[in-house]
Amino acid sequence: MNRPAGRAHGGGGGERGQATVEFTLVLALLVVLLVAIVDFGAVLNAQLVVAEAARTGGRRAAIDGGASPGAYQVVREQLEAGGLDPARARIEIWPRHATYGTLVHVRVETERQLHHPLTRIAGRGSLPLKSETISRSERLGDRAGEPW
Repeated sequence: MNRPAGRAHGGGGGERGQATVEFTLVLALLVVLLVAIVDFGAVLNAQLVVAEAARTGGRRAAIDGGASPGAYQVVREQLEAGGLDPARARIEIWPRHATYGTLVHVRVETERQLHHPLTRIAGRGSLPLKSETISRSERLGDRAGEPW
């Protein structure tokens, strides 16, 4: 019996090899996509943490009547609880002293490191995150006994 060299086992070997190559290519693309989705979720979570830190700091600054050490501390605690480094964040609270009804501003800015390989190729190693809250001061009375 004379059989062609590539057909010794029924002729399905080439198709199996092609399916393996296709599966490998699709799997690689799916892994890259999965990493991108996870990285996007982490960035979205970090933005929510920054927004919550600004909101909580704004509430504390409104109660204290301005930029108190307690307001800065609350912002730092919120960032740390959310997995962000408070030392890398820029926290601004103004004015220093606010009477009842005065607007109090809290701005929090930081960066979130990206881990997706395509973002590194594009030259973006991190994304800036920022949030600002404006509230009205609730501080009544004179400021002679202020703790800060």
